[in-house]
Amino acid sequence: MIHSFTHVIKNTLTTLNTQLRVFITFATLLFFSPTIYGQNISLDDDNDNDLSSGDTHEDLQGAGDSGIYEHIGDITFTSGVNFSNKLQAETILGIGGGDDTYDNYVIIEGNLTVEDGASVTISNASLFIVTGDVIINGDISFHNNGYVVIIGDVTGNGSVSSGPGGSALPAYIGGTLDTDNVTTSGNVDSPLNITDNTVNDILDDELPENWQNELPVELISFTASKINNTCKLEWSTASEENASHFEVYSSADKSNWNLIGTVDANGNTTTRIDYSFTDDQEHFSSVYYKLVQFDFDGKNETFGPLVVHFSDELNTFNTSIYPNPSSSGQAQLQIGGINSGASITLQLINKDGKIILDDIIENNNITSTLYRLGDKTVLQPGLYILKINSGTSQSIEKVMIQ
Repeated sequence: MIHSFTHVIKNTLTTLNTQLRVFITFATLLFFSPTIYGQNISLDDDNDNDLSSGDTHEDLQGAGDSGIYEHIGDITFTSGVNFSNKLQAETILGIGGGDDTYDNYVIIEGNLTVEDGASVTISNASLFIVTGDVIINGDISFHNNGYVVIIGDVTGNGSVSSGPGGSALPAYIGGTLDTDNVTTSGNVDSPLNITDNTVNDILDDELPENWQNELPVELISFTASKINNTCKLEWSTASEENASHFEVYSSADKSNWNLIGTVDANGNTTTRIDYSFTDDQEHFSSVYYKLVQFDFDGKNETFGPLVVHFSDELNTFNTSIYPNPSSSGQAQLQIGGINSGASITLQLINKDGKIILDDIIENNNITSTLYRLGDKTVLQPGLYILKINSGTSQSIEKVMIQ
């Protein structure tokens, strides 16, 4: 009897010791083992640079989908895909003074094309980042505190809009939004005006250092109009970042420049701003004009020059491209000697003979203008032919994008 009782006690103690060891092991794993947060997952799991209907990561919903979904390079969301991101971006506090980490967001490190018939829905405090440009022929919608952050330009003929639901934030676009062709609803703002700490920290973590200083003033037009023997200069910006003022210069020989005026800029904006300046001095020959835009930190960028021929004998139709070749994906067309009232038609043709840009510049008595090709279409590396027609005048330019 005593033996049996002792045996029971031993078994009980053994069981308790086993349970205690299991508990200690579990507690050690729980509190001291490194937890995997922010693991990077390929958004394009089959590596074909497309996200198509039925792909694994088309619908990101909850805890089971946690992670950082990334794609390095350009990607296309094909017709029929309905991409949805409802993962709530979060900060994981560093342990013992370690660095914070971040989780639950989508980042495309390149350009995004959303085909006609494709949709992108960002909601529930989720975060969707594109570091390059977006060509939107389908639909992007955001609501319920969903963040859409596009560092580059947005072009196409689709829509970017606040979808169903409340608490719609602006679409945060760092470059130019083609408002002539892209339908928008709700507000558009600069990524620099985001106030959420987690989103700002993620952007600082993912983007190049000092990315905030790389968002430029986007000039969308610069024109000159003769008024008798004086000249009215007009220009428009699609967005401005840290912009202080514009200086206006004139020259008779394109070498020696005189400062003739200063116009205040608007600082920070993602909406179109129109400016004008009139050179009241009378001219009787040819005059060149240029703009120099200054940031508050002293950095500057030059636009132009434009040439205005005040003598009708010199006012011949002329065009030029610069820089050419271009390595930035942007090229500017300068057109001079425009006849009053004559509209200008442009056709940009790629190496396959396909017309990728067909546009008309309405002439409201302008004499000279700048046209930024890269603001109207995405210029991939290659050789292009640009045809410019104004009345009976025609010019053909070769454009090389490296």
